[in-house]
Amino acid sequence: MAWRGGLLWTTALVLAIHLFSPQQLFAKCENCTVSPWAFKRLSKAQKAMMNKKYGEARKLMDSMARKVGLNNHEKALMWQTIAYIHSSQEKYGKAVKAFEKCLSFPDSMHDGAAQDIRFNLGQLYMATKNFKKATQTLEAWLKQAKNPTPTIYHTLAVAYVQRKKHR
Repeated sequence: MAWRGGLLWTTALVLAIHLFSPQQLFAKCENCTVSPWAFKRLSKAQKAMMNKKYGEARKLMDSMARKVGLNNHEKALMWQTIAYIHSSQEKYGKAVKAFEKCLSFPDSMHDGAAQDIRFNLGQLYMATKNFKKATQTLEAWLKQAKNPTPTIYHTLAVAYVQRKKHR
């Protein structure tokens, strides 16, 4: 399985947006609002990423990080976007930290989006050879997954073998 390639992470972002039904995306997130100001920056950053202008995207997120009064949902979306920027540039350690920060805001993401972030984080732990966190994160993801594919079980098996936790 290839862990490389900004296109992989950009594609994952686009697919995540289109794969989840509105019911999944908006479940259990009553305070998930985005101001017009934050929406504009997030949208511009996503467009910059699609055009491989990662520096521009990062500047937009840096300006967002300096903004006083962002709600937790906006902060989580900002950190998620920063994680995708780093992933697209193959800066996986920084992407891990950004995804962890994204998930640190309780009840600030829609269930489907948070689940997608957990899966991506588990894969990044694998890419950075943190197999213990990979297994913990992917096991947590599996507990909430509705229809896991065989690929996740294979990925988990690889992580357990790397941890030497197999029988």
